[in-house]
Amino acid sequence: MVPRTRWLAGLCVVVGLLGVYQFFYARRIQIPSGKPPFHSSASPIQINRAEALPPASSEGAKNIFAPLPSSRIKRIEPPPPTEIPPPEIQEVHLPTPEEVALQEATAALSQIRLLGLLDRGDGRQTGFFARLSETAVAGKSDLIFGHFLVRDLSSTAAVVQETVTHAEVTLPLSGPR
Repeated sequence: MVPRTRWLAGLCVVVGLLGVYQFFYARRIQIPSGKPPFHSSASPIQINRAEALPPASSEGAKNIFAPLPSSRIKRIEPPPPTEIPPPEIQEVHLPTPEEVALQEATAALSQIRLLGLLDRGDGRQTGFFARLSETAVAGKSDLIFGHFLVRDLSSTAAVVQETVTHAEVTLPLSGPR
């Protein structure tokens, strides 16, 4: 070991021994009988405080665990049960299969957009339609996306009808987005 490490180890041993001495021996206070401790010049320490108290009399003592006399107990009667009226039965209106099909067709029609029109010059017009990620090119009276009929095509709008429920929507020509 180097001299510095030896010196540090010796210092740690001395500090440790002082700590052990402080813990075991210096904290033990010995009080000579009947005399105050050496560091206090105040009143003497009372070792047994129970001897200094006057004896307790049993005349005014009360047993806190004894049951209460029945004259002091008040009985509270619960209120009579109230009659609960039966719940009102409400009729639930479930949609008919036709109404469900119409709602689905309307939702599917709302996804279709008219992207543009092509006038071929001979009076026939062709429309470009989009639905989600699909596109279709169709003229008047053509089917698009499997079950939608193009009923009418004009220079500003198209009328598309669902073939099963006959729900229809007018699609305006959509501009650039």
